[in-house]
Amino acid sequence: MATDLEHIAQEITALKYDIKAEVLVSDLIQHKHIKENQCIVEKEGQFARSYRFDVLDASVKDYLYDATQMLYISLSRDSLYDTLPEGMVHSKNADTSKKGIETMVKEYRQQKEEEKAARLFFAPLENELFQFNVQAEIFESSFLKEINSSLAPDVLYTLWNVPMSFEPVLASKFISILPYAHKIIGDLDKTCEVLSLLIGEEVKVNIREYGNYADTAQDTLLGNCYLGLDTIAGTDYTDYTKHLDLQIGPLQQTELPQYLHQGAIKELLAFFYRHFFPMEVEVTTEVVLPKEKQSSILNVTESPSYLGYNTYLTA
Repeated sequence: MATDLEHIAQEITALKYDIKAEVLVSDLIQHKHIKENQCIVEKEGQFARSYRFDVLDASVKDYLYDATQMLYISLSRDSLYDTLPEGMVHSKNADTSKKGIETMVKEYRQQKEEEKAARLFFAPLENELFQFNVQAEIFESSFLKEINSSLAPDVLYTLWNVPMSFEPVLASKFISILPYAHKIIGDLDKTCEVLSLLIGEEVKVNIREYGNYADTAQDTLLGNCYLGLDTIAGTDYTDYTKHLDLQIGPLQQTELPQYLHQGAIKELLAFFYRHFFPMEVEVTTEVVLPKEKQSSILNVTESPSYLGYNTYLTA
C-alpha cells in the first residue's frame, strides 16, 4: 500500500499543468502534507524544457538511516554545473584526429562520471537555494491573502510608517488611501470627503485667513528688545497664516471619548492632518454632538451634571 508521500509523488508526476516546483512544495508545506526541508530537488538541465513541464518527475527517497522519507523532485532547469564553464569541471584531453573508438568511449564515460560527481557536489547548495525560494513563495502567498483581506497586513504598517497602536479597521482604511494621496492633497473638498469616509462622520471645513491668539507665558524681561521686532505690547497677537476649522458631526457612528485625550480617532486625525494638510496651515477640530446629547439636566442621580465642568450656560 502506497504511503502518503508516495501518493503525493504520484499526484505530482500526473499533473497536466506546468506549475513551478516552488509553488507545489510551498502548498504542501502550508497544508502540512510534508515538513520543511523534507523535499530535495535535482536539476537536469533545460534540454527538455521546451516540450516538458518544470517538474519532470517525483518520487520518494529513503536513505535507510532512519524512518524519514524525502520527496525527490526532478526539474528541467539548469544547475550550477550547466552554467559554469566546462573547463572548471571536466579534465582536458588531447584532441587528435587519430582517436580510436575505445578512447572516445573511455573519454565519454569519464565525462559522465565527472558530470555526475559535479552535480552531486553542487546539490546541497542548489537545495538550499530552492528552500529559500520556497520560503519566499510562502511569504508571497500569505502576503497576497492578507492584502486582499479587509485588514491591512503588518508589512504595510512598516512601509507607510503607520503606528501599530492605531485601531486596525481605521488604520487599514487609512493605509488604503495613502497610494492616492497625490490626488487628494490640495483639494480641500476631496480631503474632507476622504476624512468623512475614513471616520464615518460628516466633515465640513471653514477657511480663515488669520487667527487671534493670546499667550501670557511669553513674558519679556527688560533688556535689548525692540518693539515690533521681538517684543509686542500686550499678550494678544494675530497670526495671518491660513487656518482651517474642521467641523466633525453631529456624531452618528462614533463617540465623543474617541476624540478626547488619547482616543483612537484623535490620534488618527493628527496623523491624517500631517499627511494631507500643508505644514504651515493651522488646523483646528470641532466635534459636534447630536442634538439629543447637547442638553443636560442638573441632578446628582442619573448622568450627574456639574456647572463649569461638564455643563455650561448659553444665551
